[in-house]
This record gives sequence, structure tokens and C-alpha cells, in this order.
Amino acid sequence: MTEELKQKRLLLERKEERKRLIKQLEEKRSSKIISYFTADRQNFGTQLSSDDTLPLFFEHLQSFKKVEKIDLFLYTRGGHTLAANRIVHLLREFCEKLAVLIPFRAHSAGTTLALGTDEIVMGPMGELGPVDPSVANVFNPLIDEKDPKKGTIPISVEDVSAYMTLIREKGLDDPNGFSTGLKALTDRVHPLALGNVHRQYLLIRSLSKRLLELHMKEEEEKEKIEKVVEILSEKLYFHGYQISRHEAKEIIGLNVSYPPGIIEQLMWELYIEYKDALLPGEECDFNRLLGNRESGDFLLDSGIIESENLIYSFTYSVNAKRKRTATNEFDVNVKKMGWEKLEAQEVGK
Repeated sequence: MTEELKQKRLLLERKEERKRLIKQLEEKRSSKIISYFTADRQNFGTQLSSDDTLPLFFEHLQSFKKVEKIDLFLYTRGGHTLAANRIVHLLREFCEKLAVLIPFRAHSAGTTLALGTDEIVMGPMGELGPVDPSVANVFNPLIDEKDPKKGTIPISVEDVSAYMTLIREKGLDDPNGFSTGLKALTDRVHPLALGNVHRQYLLIRSLSKRLLELHMKEEEEKEKIEKVVEILSEKLYFHGYQISRHEAKEIIGLNVSYPPGIIEQLMWELYIEYKDALLPGEECDFNRLLGNRESGDFLLDSGIIESENLIYSFTYSVNAKRKRTATNEFDVNVKKMGWEKLEAQEVGK
């Protein structure tokens, strides 16, 4: 049996424990559960997205048919803003009530997704984050002007907004202060890149408002909706800000609930199962994987979309080879990557 198949089999063996936890959560919550877990592992991670995941979600949902309640078990450090919107609307096609279960992190686009749910269930470690995105297009400044292939620098929507506020406030005594500050910005950043930043600013506010209106009354709760949008899109001042469940519920005013003890325990146990399988936030230890060998082929599972009887994994198929250097570095070649359905017959009985 190859190294790749051995690793697949280990992942499938863990599925039985995850299946048990998913079934228990479904019974306690009177719901159907889909898990969406994206690893934030450096170089071999995944992000919340829709182009490649929507058909996979659709397959899970078709196996449910129409149900009363769907719970999305979510871990992500972020991803594509519009993907969050699309996933919410697809899930809502198959249920009367949609909730998101957050045992730990649901940052950035994960928070945007949560805004479109009827209930945000957060454990004690649960975290949301600001929804202000960083944007990149061909007009953004280059990382290295001597080497355009290295790409462009992402621009934070809130960084630009904060700079404009700064030059307004600090330039009050100088009639030319604003125009001078604006020129300094456009000398460094292409005006069309700044135009794109402003469009993204308007988009995230509009999108957040529409997602909240899926379960809040537009007219009766207008002020509450505006408050939530303003705080999450521009009043936290740092994209890495970690919003606890207390802040999310009591200060921001989101529809957060605290799970009872048994559900809280099951959520955390399921999170640990995914964490152990995908090692989010950790470097790939090729020294350990290779052992005494000079090179080897490996599967690195970096994302899971899973329900009780169906599992898709985002997998990197890589070859790692030791470099003959004192720092014990590796040449790593990605041979293939993408989502694949995991089935027992792939590894034999």
C-alpha cells in the first residue's frame, strides 16, 4: 500500500468518530449538520470559497432533501466575501431555519456567513472577526517593482478609510491638507486601485445588511442592523480583532446563543477531531513525515466538507525531497490539489 493510500485510510478511520459526534449533535439540536473546516496551515491551507465548493454542498444538501433545520459546523480564518453570501443562500434553499456552530474561529468571511444565519451558536472559545476585506487587483502596488511576477500588495479597505479620516482630522488648519494627503496616497497607489477599495467598502456594507435582513425585520430593526454593520465593517479598527461571544451578543447585538453543556462538549470534541486531522495553523513537518528517507510522496488534507454519510477533502498531493543543507530544508513539489470524495473502496478493505 502506498504512503498516499495509508494516509487516506487514516483519515477514513477517523471518520467513524466524527460520524458519531455529528449524529449526537444532530439528535441534540434536532438538525442536519454539514461541517466546513478550512485549515489555515501555512502554504498548504484553504480558504472559504464557493466556486469549487458549491457543487459539493449541493450534493450534501440533496442527500438531506428539505429539512426543518440545518447547522453549519464552521472553522475558518476567512476567504472570499461573496462566497459567504452564496453559501448562505444555497443552504437556505434546503431548510426553514439555518444556524452556524462555532466552536473556535469563524473570522472575516466566516463572520459574513454567520450574519446570514438565524442563530449563531458559539462555544466559550468561539470567535468572530471584522468583515472589512483586503482587496487586490492589477492596479495594486507591486510587492517587488523589479519582479512583477511576485504579485501585488493587498490593500485593506479600512486602512484606506483610516488614512482618509486621518488627513481630514489632522489637516483642519491647513486648507491644502486634504489635497496634499490625497496626492501623497495616489502617488503611491493607483487611483483605480483606490476606486476598487471603495467599491469593496460599499459591497461589504450592503452585503452584510442584506444577510442580516434574511432573518431580521428590515423596518422594525433598522437601527440594530445599521449598528451591527457599522461595528463589524469599520468600528473595530483592526482586521485581526477577535470578537468573543459576549461581545458578539451583548455589545454588537448579534443573534448569538450559548450552547448547553452537552452540546458545547460535542462541538469542541468534533473541532478537536478536525484539528487533529488537518493541523490548522501548523507547518508541515516534512522531516517527521520523511523519517530516514530522502524523498517521498504525501497527501496533505487541508479542508473538509462533511455530513454523516458523505465527505469531501481538499487535498494537496506533494513530493518532498531533502536538500543537502545545514538548515534541513526541503524541495516541495505540488503534483495535484483539489477537492475529492473520500470513499472506503479507494483504499481497499
